[in-house]
Formats: sequence, C-alpha cells, structure tokens
Amino acid sequence: MKVVCAWCEKEGVPSLLAFWPPEDDLRVSHGICETHAALYRETIFSEKKTRLSPKLRKRIAVRAYSLYEARGYHQGDDLQDWLDAEREILNRPKQVCSRETRG
Repeated sequence: MKVVCAWCEKEGVPSLLAFWPPEDDLRVSHGICETHAALYRETIFSEKKTRLSPKLRKRIAVRAYSLYEARGYHQGDDLQDWLDAEREILNRPKQVCSRETRG
C-alpha cells in the first residue's frame, strides 16, 4: 500500500511517505508529512515547531494506520487519524526502566 501526504498531493508536489505491506496492494492511503504536521501544530496550538525523530514518526504512523483499520479503511480522515495517534503517542507517560522494575 502506498502512503502519501494528503496536503502535498493537494499542492501538486511529491507526496510519497512510505510503502506498507503488502506491497502488491495498489490502494493509496493518506498521511501527513513532517512539514505539514509542523505547520498544523504551529497554526492550531501556537507551539514551537517540533521535529519528530524517525523512530517516533514511525510509531505515530503505525498507530494512525491502526486507527484507519479500526474505522474500516474509510478514506478522508487521515489527518484526524494522524493527529489522534500523535496525541496518544506524545502524551503517554514515559516508562522508566530500572533494575528493581525488571525483577
């Protein structure tokens, strides 16, 4: 499955974000690129531009896709899925691992 940035696509610029298995699936799903996510955050929340690490972006993308799956693959809510996933991931309490907690 091909994943593209919905906003880049609307602007007519290259929009490919990723390919998801199965790669022979010709459907297109929509996400949001780092540039547009940062612009959205600045506009809505008046926060400083936050750059997400590739690892964190992948966690958010995986969660957003699972939200999309849970909605029955309904098109058109990609931005909301991304923002919901971002909110969930970024607002999770940080896990502290110590020798005592590992047993």
